Amino acid sequence: MISVTYEKSGETRELRCSGHAWYNPGNDVVCAAVSALCGALIATLLKHRDDFKSFLYEEDKGECRVICTGEAAAPYFEVTMVGLLKIEKEFPGYLGMFGYYEGDKYA
Repeated sequence: MISVTYEKSGETRELRCSGHAWYNPGNDVVCAAVSALCGALIATLLKHRDDFKSFLYEEDKGECRVICTGEAAAPYFEVTMVGLLKIEKEFPGYLGMFGYYEGDKYA
């Protein structure tokens, strides 16, 4: 199962993803979707990094961590979280969401 943790404190947001879904090894659409969302978040934050007070990301095979401070990052995290919640609903048991999220009753 992929574990996704989202935390928010003031203007700082942190997203952590780790693990593997094992939905269909060799052709795992759940892992691909999560990787695409995390990659898009990182690429977008990098593109707009001058708009934030701080920005840090770490990527490794099967793991991703993104920390960003600044309200300008809120919409980017929002879109990512909505996408991850959709995956969790469509593929129950392959993605676990933990932490704080106010957009879709996730806490």
